[in-house]
Amino acid sequence: MAGSDPDPKLDPLVAGGLFGSTEALYRALVEQVPAVVYLVAPDDDRRTLYVSPHVERALGYTREEWLDQPDIWMELLHPDDREPTLAAHDLANETGQPWSREYRLMASDGRAVWFRDVATLVRNDEGRPVHWQGVQLDITELKRAEDELRRTRDELELRVLARTHELEEANELMALEIAERKRAEAELSRAEARYRTLVEQIPAMTYIELPSPGDPKATRMVYLSPQTEGMLGYAPEELMADPNHLVRMLHPDDRERVVAANDWTERTGEPFDEEYRVFAKDGRTVWLHSQAVLVRDDAGRPRFWHGVAIDITARKEAEAELRELEGRYRAVLDRLRAGSGGD
Repeated sequence: MAGSDPDPKLDPLVAGGLFGSTEALYRALVEQVPAVVYLVAPDDDRRTLYVSPHVERALGYTREEWLDQPDIWMELLHPDDREPTLAAHDLANETGQPWSREYRLMASDGRAVWFRDVATLVRNDEGRPVHWQGVQLDITELKRAEDELRRTRDELELRVLARTHELEEANELMALEIAERKRAEAELSRAEARYRTLVEQIPAMTYIELPSPGDPKATRMVYLSPQTEGMLGYAPEELMADPNHLVRMLHPDDRERVVAANDWTERTGEPFDEEYRVFAKDGRTVWLHSQAVLVRDDAGRPRFWHGVAIDITARKEAEAELRELEGRYRAVLDRLRAGSGGD
């Protein structure tokens, strides 16, 4: 593979003593991000060439265990997901198209952990595949919330269907509502494909922020990945030049909550995990899901915050549409009850 020149925008981070070298900076960006970063061979066995330390937090397996068994990913696939996931993997190897899939892996303690796995195929100067570079994001909590929402919808549907045999005149309306609900579910499913590239090739926006426990407002953003411009329209240098710019970008309805959460995180050292809206440079409202962890040195002293932000605008829009549909469902159910004289 052809090498790449160091990014001159990173020199101040190295010269300032936060990192000993540019290599150390990139290592921190990959190894401290709250997601599993990996390299795998472009073959049928999906041999693991590299995996970041977060794999132990996510699945309970150390990096050494993961690398000692190159096909461990295939072995840990949930039985219900194995066949379609491996088929999709084989197709991606054949076509070289970007990989994006949701599936479950079995953790060392027996838990099934849902991941959103996104990867791109890296080629050498001659165009031959070298490896897949990707990121696995833990979406287990999101799946649980979706399941709960689905159960609520299913219960509501059963109650509506129980009335339809008494009120035949509502059948056509119910059919239209059910079709609309299914369309909204399909839209929500498609809306989960909005991740960006970590560091230079992973699909998310990453950042580094210097902590200031004594004064949360004195924290300083020292790195924003290039994906920032694609997501928000701002070059990273524009946002880092003015420490207050990021706060001004926050949606007024979210600003107080997010600032308070950030201050609490700075004071306690606990992870930051918030969903909120910001205004892009062109005036669009963009929903972000931001997670950050505090990286400490060997003596336990805070070094920097390292985070990842993902554009979840499409999912939020689909969820809002789904909530509106559920409100319409409830209104229909109320009309059905009124027409039948109550339960």
